[in-house]
Amino acid sequence: MTKQRRLILDIINNSYSHPTAEEIYKEAKETMPSLALGTVYRNLGIMIEAGEIRRLVSESSPDRYDRVAPTHDHMVCAVCGSISDTSIGDLSKDIEECVGDEIIGYELMVKHVCDSCKKHTK
Repeated sequence: MTKQRRLILDIINNSYSHPTAEEIYKEAKETMPSLALGTVYRNLGIMIEAGEIRRLVSESSPDRYDRVAPTHDHMVCAVCGSISDTSIGDLSKDIEECVGDEIIGYELMVKHVCDSCKKHTK
């Protein structure tokens, strides 16, 4: 693993804010000033393909990146696009019963309105 990829992976694995590529770039640049934004995007793609990280896609904000372990689900604010971790529990057995086939995994993204956005709409 290259130094750049290790740095990007460490940033993602140590973050609970689900950073965007731009946020990852800004943080990585502090440690590695010669790092280019294109290098960050290229490495994010490679790490997604390798199953080292997950891309979280939201309709209302830029893609965000997350660690793969421990397994967890996400809640995304329908107003501001912020993403937070949640643990709803393992739904694998319920899904298998519904579809009638063994599943190897799933990703759950629950839409809601976060507390901050609720405060601004009152």
